[in-house]
Amino acid sequence: MFEPVIKAVIGRFPRAEQAIVRGYQCLRLRGQEFPALCPAIDGTHQTVGVLYSNISKVELERLDEFENDFYVRLPILAELNSGQLVRAEAYLISDHQCDLLDTEEWVAEEFLNNGLQQFLKKHHLHS
Repeated sequence: MFEPVIKAVIGRFPRAEQAIVRGYQCLRLRGQEFPALCPAIDGTHQTVGVLYSNISKVELERLDEFENDFYVRLPILAELNSGQLVRAEAYLISDHQCDLLDTEEWVAEEFLNNGLQQFLKKHHLHS
């Protein structure tokens, strides 16, 4: 989740660090500018993302509400840049939305340059 999005959803920018999740891939969704994290079919993919920490219960409820039933929050293992493995949670696409998955990888830089502002307006988010 990009900084302006999480700030708009929970009202602040929490502690963040880059992390890798192995065995998952971030795919495009047909007709959407946002991605979906899902288990990789071959298990060899990895996805680089952001691990947010020190999220309060109220903030987590806000995130759950924002992600709604499109995603399901599940436990995963994330690898920090130091190589340390940490238990975390991630929003994965829910089973009833899998038909929207594309086979093409989602590219964060493209979203940042071409879709972020549209996404913020579409979802009435103001950071």
